[in-house]
Amino acid sequence: MDNQIKRCYEEIKLPAGAETLIQKKIEERLGKPMREMKVILKPRRSILRPVLQTAAVLALIFLGMLGLKQLRNVDPTSIEPAAQPGTLEPQDTEGSAVFAQDLSYPLEKNTENNAVSYPYMIHTPSATWYLSAEDIAAQGEETFFRGLEQLLQIQEADFADARAALAPYLQEEIPPIDIFTDFSGHAEESTIYGAYYNSSRREIRLFQNWDIAAYALLHEYTHYLSMSCTDRPTSSTFFREGLAEYISNFVCENRMLRLAYRSVSEEEVDFARSCGIWDEEKDCIDPARNYLFMAEKSRDPSVIGVKYNAVSGGLITRTERINDNPSFGNVSYYELGGMFAYLVDTYGEDAVFGNWDKDLSNLQELFGKDFTGIYWDWLDWNREQREALGIDIA
Repeated sequence: MDNQIKRCYEEIKLPAGAETLIQKKIEERLGKPMREMKVILKPRRSILRPVLQTAAVLALIFLGMLGLKQLRNVDPTSIEPAAQPGTLEPQDTEGSAVFAQDLSYPLEKNTENNAVSYPYMIHTPSATWYLSAEDIAAQGEETFFRGLEQLLQIQEADFADARAALAPYLQEEIPPIDIFTDFSGHAEESTIYGAYYNSSRREIRLFQNWDIAAYALLHEYTHYLSMSCTDRPTSSTFFREGLAEYISNFVCENRMLRLAYRSVSEEEVDFARSCGIWDEEKDCIDPARNYLFMAEKSRDPSVIGVKYNAVSGGLITRTERINDNPSFGNVSYYELGGMFAYLVDTYGEDAVFGNWDKDLSNLQELFGKDFTGIYWDWLDWNREQREALGIDIA
C-alpha cells in the first residue's frame, strides 16, 4: 500500500487530458455517458478513507480524492438487480473449501435459487453471507477464506456495538442481514462504490476486496439498522449518511476498520504518529482522531482544485468559494460526519437520533440554526476537539 493518507491531502497533478480519458474509461465501463449517470451517482453511502485500484481506481481516484474509502450506498429505487456473477458449478463444501475448515462459522452449501453464483453460505447470528464462486476462483481459496475469516472473527462484535448504540430507536428484533460478495464486479455499481446497502432487498453487497469490505461494512450495517429496523427510518441524506459516519467512526470501536488501518505502511505509521492520530494501544490509526483530522483537512488549501464526492451527489471540484460558502450541496463526508458528532455532543443523542426521520428543512426548528449555521459552529467545535487532543493538521 502506498502512502494514501498523505496523498489525499495533497493536490494531485494530472497530466493534460487525463480527466477526459478517465471520463471516457468510466463511460466505457458503464456503457453510458457521464451525463446519464445522475442516478448512479446519487449519494447513499460513503465513508472515510482513500481509494482504490484498477478501472475502479479511475472512477474512485475522482470519487475518493478526499479520502472517502468507505464509499456510499445507493438509492434503492435506482438499482437494477445486480448481474449474476459467473457460472461456476457449485462444488461439495468438503472437497473444495479446504481452507474454510477453520472458519469461525461453518461453511454451508447453498440450496437457494442463487446457488450457481453463490454456492456457499455462512450463517452468523447477525448475518447470512453469500460467497461468490467467481470471487473464490479469482482470489484463490486460501486468500478468499483467510480474508473472510478475519472479518468473521470481529463482525459480530462490531454489529452488536452498533445495535447497542442505537437500541432505543430500533425495533426489538433485528433480523440477520444478507451480505453478498461481488469482488469480481458484476453489479453495475461496483465501478463506483466499494459497497452499498439496498433497503428494498435488505442486503449489503461488497465490492473490490476484503480490505475495502473492512472499511465499509459497519457503515453499511448502520444503514440497515436506521433504514429497515426502525419505525422511523432515516429519510434524508443528511441524517442517513451523518448517522452512519458518526456511529462507525466516533461511537463504535469498529474493529473491522481498525483491521484495515493496521495494514498501512511504515511511512504512514510515522505520519499518523506525527499528527496525533495513531492509537498506540490498538496499534492502528484511531478512527475518531482521524476523522477530526480529515474533516478539517477537507478545507485545506492543498485540496483546492481537487475533485471529490460531495454528500449531495456527484463529483465537484473543491474551491475557495466552497470553503467560504459551505452548503449541503458541496460538503464532503468527513465534514458531514463531523457535523453529526458536533450535534450529538451539543444537543444530546435523543435530540439528534430522535429526529433522524426529518430533513434539511427541519434543522432550524430542531437546532435553532440552518445548515450553514451548524457548519460554522461545527468547525469551531472540531478545532477545539482537535487541539485538546493534540492533533496537528499543519
